[in-house]
Amino acid sequence: MATSDNSEQDLTPHNETISLDKKANFRRTSMWTVILTIYVGLLASVGYVAFWEQDFNKQEKVVDAYITILAKHKQAGGSQNLTEDELTVLIKELIVRQADTAGDIQDLASQSFNIILGAILAFLSASATMIFRNSDDEERANR
Repeated sequence: MATSDNSEQDLTPHNETISLDKKANFRRTSMWTVILTIYVGLLASVGYVAFWEQDFNKQEKVVDAYITILAKHKQAGGSQNLTEDELTVLIKELIVRQADTAGDIQDLASQSFNIILGAILAFLSASATMIFRNSDDEERANR
């Protein structure tokens, strides 16, 4: 009976170590999944802004709004301060500014997409390196 008591005592710390390893692995896996999910969410949202058609990229919608404003202004009798030609020039300038701003937003989103894509690739590369390094260390320890 003395040997069975010793063997039970010897197994208890080993089982606790295995349980702690499982908890640590679960935490690492959970953290890895959360980080990857955040990266993918960022990549998808920035990619949507950068590559799919947005309202700020559709000049028809932008120009239509300004034409509507101009038409309402004409119906109301116009402004005492601005002539029709001056108002038309002003609206054309606003359209050009809107187009420039839309292009800048899309350029920024495109650059952000590339940065986030690089971060995801670096994260996955580091993860793969850690996995392979840990498996190599385990093989060396078993030899």
